[in-house]
Amino acid sequence: AAQNDAAGRGLCAFAMDGKMIDPPVVRRAHEILAGSN
Repeated sequence: AAQNDAAGRGLCAFAMDGKMIDPPVVRRAHEILAGSN
């Protein structure tokens, strides 16, 4: 549940600031997605 929530928050941040995303955030999102799968 915690991982799912974190992934959801990451997507929200991505949508809000889609025009400019910090590399660390993107890396974290990929790590979370990789962990979920």
